[in-house]
Amino acid sequence: MKTTLIFILGSILVLFSCKAQDKKIDPKVVIPFIESYIDFKNKEHYVNVSDNILIVGASKIQNETKYWLNVYFMNPELMSGFKYTKVYKLYNYRIIIDEALDETIMLKNAFKNIQEIPYENFNLASYPFSYNTSMWLLTFNYKNEVIQVSPQEKAETIKNILEKKGIKFSKDYEE
Repeated sequence: MKTTLIFILGSILVLFSCKAQDKKIDPKVVIPFIESYIDFKNKEHYVNVSDNILIVGASKIQNETKYWLNVYFMNPELMSGFKYTKVYKLYNYRIIIDEALDETIMLKNAFKNIQEIPYENFNLASYPFSYNTSMWLLTFNYKNEVIQVSPQEKAETIKNILEKKGIKFSKDYEE
């Protein structure tokens, strides 16, 4: 189990707010978050690029003009049933978009300028694997500015990491 947890390093759960008419996932926001997540996880424990992939997903929150984005590493030997059609590469990390979620098209638009590489089958597990992850939860206003960061215990560290990547924080940011 310990070795399994080494390969599964957590997820980011990001809550975006947007105007109903402006349903866009801004690559200038998404890609720096992914980069920040990679940097953060590699500082905790080196993530081997050949043994792990990065999974990105987005989904609309019912009856709201918000959506969430999650990002996490996973070893393909633990994957089963993931739906994806393209494989991307960012800093030597292979990335797939979880197409089982409803905001796949918007997320794919955010990946237009990310290198696409040949398709690989990452569903190598013989049965699904479930686990609890550590995650980041970030809430945005419609201007793609961060208004809240969770978990509160890591908020200052996460804020510092994201500010270095040029992510904007709202004047209403809750510390």
